[in-house]
Amino acid sequence: MTASIDGVVTSLNAEEGEETDGIEPLVVVSDLSDTVVTAELTTDEVQSVEPGQTVTMNMYTMDGSELPLTGGLTRFRRSQVRTRAVRAV
Repeated sequence: MTASIDGVVTSLNAEEGEETDGIEPLVVVSDLSDTVVTAELTTDEVQSVEPGQTVTMNMYTMDGSELPLTGGLTRFRRSQVRTRAVRAV
């Protein structure tokens, strides 16, 4: 089976030998190139990041392996609590 786009399998709705109804897609492939990640950092972690910095996040795939996602830190906002939200695209 091949996909019409480059991407990552984000949903697998059938197993080999299983009968399907033909309505639900068997596999969903997602293009993660425009992914936006919102994360919370501790006060200590915030000390080491700046807008414009390259950041890497590990996403776990369906088979349990890690998929590194790399992007740029676009902004972070201060919070009343001891964490700060960051946004990377």
